[in-house]
Order: sequence, then C-alpha cells, then structure tokens
Amino acid sequence: MALQGTLKDFGLADIFQLIGIQNKTGLLTLSREGEEVTVSFLDGHVVYAETSSRRLEERLGSLFLKTGKITAAQLQEALRVQSTTLQRLGTVLIASKMITPADLREVLQVQMTQIVHNLFRWSDGDYHFSQEETVDHDRETFTPLSAETILMEGARLMDEWPLIERKIPSFSVVFRRTREGEERLQSARGRDEAVDWSFTGEGSGGGGIATLEARAVAAVPGSLAQDEIALVRLVDGKKSVQEIIDQTRLGDFEACRILYDLLQRTLIEEARAKALPAEETPPAPSRLSPALARAAAVAAVVASLAALPWNPLLPWRARGIVTPDAVRMAASRARLSQIDLALKVFYFDKQALPQSLDALVSEGMLQRADLTDPWGHPYSYRIDPSGYQVRGVGPDGQPDPSLAAGSAFGAAQRLVIEGGLDEAAGRAR
Repeated sequence: MALQGTLKDFGLADIFQLIGIQNKTGLLTLSREGEEVTVSFLDGHVVYAETSSRRLEERLGSLFLKTGKITAAQLQEALRVQSTTLQRLGTVLIASKMITPADLREVLQVQMTQIVHNLFRWSDGDYHFSQEETVDHDRETFTPLSAETILMEGARLMDEWPLIERKIPSFSVVFRRTREGEERLQSARGRDEAVDWSFTGEGSGGGGIATLEARAVAAVPGSLAQDEIALVRLVDGKKSVQEIIDQTRLGDFEACRILYDLLQRTLIEEARAKALPAEETPPAPSRLSPALARAAAVAAVVASLAALPWNPLLPWRARGIVTPDAVRMAASRARLSQIDLALKVFYFDKQALPQSLDALVSEGMLQRADLTDPWGHPYSYRIDPSGYQVRGVGPDGQPDPSLAAGSAFGAAQRLVIEGGLDEAAGRAR
C-alpha cells in the first residue's frame, strides 16, 4: 500500500486511523518548510519517531545532561564510544552504568510521544507512507503506542494548547514564584525532596483524563502534588519555560500544562521574557480559541470516522496503490463532516443558521479552503423548512449521493427558518 498527498486534503487523524485499522507496518514521513518527521509503525502501532530538526540521540544526551543524570565529560565519553561501536547512545549509557534501563525507557517514551503529538499542530505539509515487511525499533526500551491512543491524546492537545498559550505565549517567558507560591513551597519542605520525574502515579501530571478547567477547579487549596512541587522549585525568576522543560523529564505539553495550573492558582506569575538560542526556539503555537479548538478536535475524530465506510484503504477494499481520486473522495467526505459540525456549532452559538457558508469563515470556524472540495468545486448549501443540506460533487463534477451532510429541523428550528430570526445576524426580523 502506498499513500501520499497533503495534510490539507487528508488530515493526520485520517492517516493514523487508516494505518491503525489495517495494522500496517511501514514508515510515515511528513514534511513542511524544511522539517521532516518520520514515524515508524509496526502492526498499526507507533514504535519510533524521529525529527530532522534535532535527532533523538541529541535530545537524549542533552536531556540527561540538563537533568543532572550525567556530566558533560560522561556524555563526551559516551559519544566517543558510540562513534566507535555505532551503538545507540542509550545502549552506551546503560552499559557504562551512567543511567538505568528505566531512565532510558521513560525518556524515550516521553520524547517520541512528544514528537508524534506535536504533529497534530501541523496545519499543512506533505505525507508519504511506505509499507515495509518490518521496521527497526528497540523492543526493550519503548512501549508501542496504538493509533487510537495517539488520536485521543492528539485531540486533548488540540483542545488544551489554546488555553495554555493564553498564559504561556512563548517558551522564552520567565516566571517567578508569588508570595503564596513561596509559602506553599515552604510548607512542602517536609515532603520528600527527591523528585521522581516519571510521574506515573496519581499526581496531577500522570493522568491526562480531566480537562484543564476541571483540574484547576479540583485542585485542593494548600496542597501541591509532587510534580507541582518540582516545577514550583524550578520557577526562580531566572529560568525560561524552555529551560524549565529541559530540566525535567516531561515533554513540552505536560510541563506547560502544570505551569498553567500553577498560574491559575496564582502560585507563580510572569516575570519577563528571555531570549532563547536559535536552536532552542520552539515553533509558535497555533492561534485557536478554546471553543474552536474543541470543535476542531471533535471534527478530526468525527471526520475520520465518517470517512471509514467509503475508505478505499480498509482491509476489504485495499488493493495495492490507492488512486488519487479515491483519497480525494475520502477527504471530501471528511470536509463535509467538518462543515456540518461547524454549522451545528454556529447554531448553538447564534441560535440561528447562517445564510451562506461564508459566515462560517467570518466567524473563524472554518478556513476558506474548507468550503471547496479537493477538486476545487465549492460545496452547495441549502436551507428549507425540512432541514439543511451540504452537498458535494465527484471527480467528474457531477452530484454524488455519497457526498452529502445535513440535519433535519425540529419545531423551534423551523420557526427560525420561517421568519422568526435573521439567520446571519441572529436577530428578530
């Protein structure tokens, strides 16, 4: 099976869904603006991820150095041995007893998961999946991630990043402890000073089930979890967010999530911005409102599931190389589902439906490109007393019954359409 195209035509959620549902083995390569990420799949599970911006080996060495696990001299010696033996850096560090196998497993899991999750912040780029008999990966140090797990975590990241970036607009920001933060830290001095950066227990950093809002409300006044104590201790008015991340074994998202919680509880506050070295400057987060981010996250899953019945890559349909029109048909259905969801969000927000799909763009719910199919044809939109429908055409430009989305109206909604409200402005006529 060969699969390639652009993320604008076929979303990342759809790609992972296809590879996962067929239990495929191979390499998924994604690229944009000089950056390339390669994700290795084994039987539909992610077993390795690498980015061209910074090799995983370099990340591991830097992380172990900054967290104090090894010294600069030890890293230099390990790199020398690695260049001679061609072994993985982690293998060399374990053999030299500089780190433990548990240290390596934990860091690899965090780093590779972060690489994959950050892909969900890509709005464009090219992709190519090449099927292989097998892929090389370290079975002892990395636990495979299922496509379903990645999709759920990707949706959570899309949902929460816009909230986080309101408080943490850049990784160059420097925070300091407030008076209340100092008092909380002092009251926690009696607790174990040693920090276990694995956070696999019941601390606030280990779950990932509750939303940011729920966790902030549920936080018990006067108490700090172990991971929160560790980050409060690192917030000293001098370190940037990037430097704090570097000194933990957490990924960007998890560390920023905890900092966000601390900001919400007024235990820390912004001090200033600090210039970062060019190679450490993170990509700017995408600007989405929380409501739209939630809609986008739901849309990614809905669109992925909506396309499955017609998916040419399903086991009972896959037959070698997928034709471009087959992929575009699936992409068109996904866009229709996205438009349908945006119309529902618009209605819940305005208590009215728009007169045209252009209103969804004006409200920031969709991009202009979302209103045309992969062949460049605009989707038709129609409202009548029975409901609304959005329709598309096939590769030949003719109406296709399978390319349709819509909803029937209830009594209250029919009142809106028959003259109770102006659909565009949501006001009485």
